[in-house]
Amino acid sequence: MKSFTIYKNVIIGKNAVIQSGVIIGIPPNKKIDGELKTTIGANAVIRSNTVIYAGTKIGDNLQTGHNVVIREDNLIGDDFSVWSNSILSLGNKIGNNVKIHCECFVEYIVVKDIPDQSVAFGNPAKITKKISELKCLKGFFKRPYEWMIE
Repeated sequence: MKSFTIYKNVIIGKNAVIQSGVIIGIPPNKKIDGELKTTIGANAVIRSNTVIYAGTKIGDNLQTGHNVVIREDNLIGDDFSVWSNSILSLGNKIGNNVKIHCECFVEYIVVKDIPDQSVAFGNPAKITKKISELKCLKGFFKRPYEWMIE
């Protein structure tokens, strides 16, 4: 039983995991189904109730938390992670190996582009550090998200 919705003109790479309630390629206002191309690379993990609008391009290894909204015209690199209850407004340019924390609102007007290896959080989202600058206070890893650092 299919428990997610994929609109027309959506390309999803191999090995994607798509959980229930997900909507991919929904056309924005004044656009019709299939008019805008939506691309998501290989190895995506898209968790429940995530909505990705048409006209967005996302690289390999996307990982979302639950209830994420990614609006149209976003250009997102590889190894992007956005956690639960976050919203990416339209028109953002986000680099490779970027982590957006829980409950963030990312808007191009406020944040501008988010460069490679960045961590952002807050509402509105602010770039706080590079992933390589973080330290794991609990000692589980040398640093949080070390698997994202090349």
